Amino acid sequence: HNGKQISVAEYRDAMARKQMQLPPRQQPDDGWRRPSQDVALRQGWQRAGPGCCLGERGEKEGRLWSNVVSGLSECLQVCEHFPNCKAIEFGWQGSSSISNWCFVWSTKQPCTTLDTRRSSCGAGGDTGVNTYLYSHAAESAEWVGPSPKIWSEECESLGYIDGSLTSCKHACVTMSTCNAMNVRETGGCILRKCPVPIPTASVELTGYRGYVLNRTSIKNASASDASQVQSPVMGVESARTPQRSVS
Repeated sequence: HNGKQISVAEYRDAMARKQMQLPPRQQPDDGWRRPSQDVALRQGWQRAGPGCCLGERGEKEGRLWSNVVSGLSECLQVCEHFPNCKAIEFGWQGSSSISNWCFVWSTKQPCTTLDTRRSSCGAGGDTGVNTYLYSHAAESAEWVGPSPKIWSEECESLGYIDGSLTSCKHACVTMSTCNAMNVRETGGCILRKCPVPIPTASVELTGYRGYVLNRTSIKNASASDASQVQSPVMGVESARTPQRSVS
């Protein structure tokens, strides 16, 4: 590695990042950065609240991955790489390594209660860490398409989404009035609110395809996922010794 010795852990991390198509790890900022100061949440994500998922934190309980990342956005992307992504924890206060630590949970972790106690969450549940839940509603929903034709003025436009087909589906599912999309094959889509029954698409435009969402098939919208999370477990305890690991 260009004459530079690295640890086994660093090598495994580099290989994992390459497999997940993430950029090489950058040295994080020295200062602590709160999640609210990071980028906006990606489609399909919702902040559940302060604290971490209550309970043990091992692989048996659903831990998928934990390490330092460049920020909240990268932490969300790491979780999305796993098909059983359920939640992430991010935002501990402290050194650069602690404040940029990303903890990823699988669907095995119910995460119905958040823990904000001083002795919880590895480095403390009261130091700025927040839990974010990922919705698989777009995957569970029933879609009709792609169709060679799209909608125009017969369906109200709800805005443009710059992203993949999956991002467009997440956006439509989480928007209560969306029931159709005009999707560009190279990326991006226009969300539509059509009258019910949905009129037949009539516009043929090169590079675009139409999709219809069956809203009755949606079982777990992201909003309902977050509403199931109970109030944080609180507790007054003696001052803790700062911890360097949150795994």
